[in-house]
Amino acid sequence: MSQGSSPSTTLSARPLGETLVCDTTAIRYFTLIDQIEVLSRVMNGTIRVPREVFDPDDDSRHFSEDLLSEIGQTELYWARKRSPEAGGIWSKFKALRHRTDIEVVDLEPREMTISAEVTGRRYLRRFGKSGRLGKGEGSVIALAEIRGWVPVMDDRAGRQVLEARSPGRTCLTTDSLLRQAAFAQIISSPRAAELYQDMVAAGYRGPPTLWLVEPN
Repeated sequence: MSQGSSPSTTLSARPLGETLVCDTTAIRYFTLIDQIEVLSRVMNGTIRVPREVFDPDDDSRHFSEDLLSEIGQTELYWARKRSPEAGGIWSKFKALRHRTDIEVVDLEPREMTISAEVTGRRYLRRFGKSGRLGKGEGSVIALAEIRGWVPVMDDRAGRQVLEARSPGRTCLTTDSLLRQAAFAQIISSPRAAELYQDMVAAGYRGPPTLWLVEPN
C-alpha cells in the first residue's frame, strides 16, 4: 500500500512531551540508514513500539515466520538473503535487540480486540481497499485509540482506518519525524533532507523531497 503524509500529519514542530508509538516503517528505515539515534531523540529518548512490531525475544530457529514480530521478519529476510550487503544489513537489525532505549509495549485485552478487528480480512473492504492491515498497524491503531498516544504510521490505508475510528487524531509518518528532527534542531534541515534521500534510495515510498508533502 502506498505511503505519504495525510491531512492529519503535522508539518510543524510539535511538543516534545507527547507519547509517540511507532509502527514498523520508521524503525526499519532509520535502521537501514544508520540513524536510529535520530529516531530515538525525536521520540524523546524512548522508541516505543508494540511487541507485534519488535520483540527482542524473537527466535527464528524455533518460531515460524508468521509468529515473529515485523522487525523479526525483516531480520530473518536479510539473514536468508545472499548478497554482498545482506550480512551488514542483518547485523543492523540484530543490534536493535541490545538497545536500551526501545520500550516494547504489550497490548491489553481491549486493545488486542481492536487490533484483531482492524486487521481482519474483511475490514478494509469498508474503505474500498483490498488486502489487510499488518499486525503492526493494527497494534498502533489500538494503542492510539485506547491510550491516546500519537501513532507513527506510514501505511495510507492504516491512516484512513485511524481517521475513521478516531476523527482528527494526529498521525505522524517517517518523513514527518525527519522534519520534526529538523524543527527541534536535532539535525539541520539540509541533513534531514539528505537522510530522507537515503531512505528513498533504500526503498521508502513518499514524496520526492522531504519538504514536499504527498497528497492523501
